[in-house]
Amino acid sequence: MDLMKVNKLQMYFWFGVTVITLIMVIILNVQGTLETWYYAVPLICLLMALMRRWLYKRLQKSAAERDAASKK
Repeated sequence: MDLMKVNKLQMYFWFGVTVITLIMVIILNVQGTLETWYYAVPLICLLMALMRRWLYKRLQKSAAERDAASKK
C-alpha cells in the first residue's frame, strides 16, 4: 500500500475518533459523571489528526519535488 494512502487513512481515522470522543465527553458531561481529564482525550485525538495532516502535506510536497526532479 502506498504511504500517501496509509497516511490519509490514518488522518481520517483520527478525525473520526476525535468526533466520537467529543460526543462521548458531551454526553458524559450532561450526565454529570465526567472527570476533568476526559476533556483532554478529544484534544489529543485532534492533535494526532492535525499531525497526520501536516505529514500528508509534507509527503505531497516531497512527491511533487521528486517527480519534478525526475523529469529533468
